[in-house]
Amino acid sequence: MKLQDIILNFFEKTKTGCLRLTLPDGTTRTYGGVFDCEPAELHVKDPAFFRRIALRGDIGLGESYLRGEWDSPNPADLLSWFLKNRDVLMSDRFDWAMPWLSRIASLQERFLHRRNANTKTGSQKNIEAHYDLGNDFYSLFLDPSMTYSSAFFRKEDDSLTEAQIEKYDRICRKLCITKSDTILEIGCGWAGFAVYAARTYGCSVTGITLSPSQHDYALERVKQEELEHLVQIKQIDYRDMTGQFDKVVSIEMIEAVGHENLPAYFSCIDRLLKKDGLSCIQIIMTADHRYQKYRRESDFIRKFIFPGSHLPSISSVFEAKGSADLNLYHFETFGLHYASTLELWRDRFEQNWKDIAKLGFDETFHRKWRLYFDYCIAGFRERHINLGQIVLGRLNSQSYDFELSTDREPAAKFEYKEPSNQLQSLLA
Repeated sequence: MKLQDIILNFFEKTKTGCLRLTLPDGTTRTYGGVFDCEPAELHVKDPAFFRRIALRGDIGLGESYLRGEWDSPNPADLLSWFLKNRDVLMSDRFDWAMPWLSRIASLQERFLHRRNANTKTGSQKNIEAHYDLGNDFYSLFLDPSMTYSSAFFRKEDDSLTEAQIEKYDRICRKLCITKSDTILEIGCGWAGFAVYAARTYGCSVTGITLSPSQHDYALERVKQEELEHLVQIKQIDYRDMTGQFDKVVSIEMIEAVGHENLPAYFSCIDRLLKKDGLSCIQIIMTADHRYQKYRRESDFIRKFIFPGSHLPSISSVFEAKGSADLNLYHFETFGLHYASTLELWRDRFEQNWKDIAKLGFDETFHRKWRLYFDYCIAGFRERHINLGQIVLGRLNSQSYDFELSTDREPAAKFEYKEPSNQLQSLLA
């Protein structure tokens, strides 16, 4: 039996949503259990598509897309359909149909992923592989705050910048930040949070990053905002950081830590927090029930976008903090906000593609990042992955009242300054 026939037999078993498939010969088939819905569309241009997904799963799906072997007018909808039906498409029966070759490919990917382990040297290499694509590249799809993490939309018509500022202020409110506080931000990016917290609350912020390009941009940004008396930016591994702080913030940096290093990550936060300190961590999470399988495998994101990345489950987070004096004060999830954030990034990426291409990126890169955005949008929409903020504090602390903190009104309207000539030069 041909691989195409084997794959299509599994498509026949799907029950959720609707797929309209166009084969290389132009024939069209429809699959799924609901035929009155708007179908996801898959246009297969090359039969090699079936071989790749049979042998390499979602990595093969991604490779096939990069090679132009399939297309879709809305890849996010297509990927959502795959996720809705993943219990059928990724069943043990499928593994039985694709025995030893697919397992060899899987073992190869596991080996390659483990080579990207987040040792101190490995972390530096992994961060540079993703974040040092250039400040100018990121500026062409991020909002003016240069924030590369999920926003929080209080209202449907919030702009992306308004929603990013709300996310920042939500963290500040949860941590009850005051002018007298010292803040450590682990993974400060381009200093969006550091600038916001210092200018709005008057607190002192130390931001750390491993990315040379982020470090240089953040330093210049702090200077432009005239906040050098409040904000320090350091290029240092979190494991080497010293001192103690009233609050520790880490926004979507834990994904670069790795499962084996999670206990050390929480030990560092414990060590860097003062006796009555608080920490807020924003985390992209894998579902608990599939975490062990996720740990053992690689996927499209880890192979093509974030080498060394790892999405912990919430149970693995609580287990990793172990004996550290860090207790859960609050936990909130808002994964659908990430889907909305990614849609806005994707749209800006597409609108600005001609300018991005001028930076030296080719059509394969274009398709890779388009699929990355859509892959993540589908994951959050279908709750295949989720997003959470946790607040951790000391046992029996009497100083924290989350209910009072959430009653506080958001800060007044905030605007980042337009990039100076010097800052613009770091986007060139």
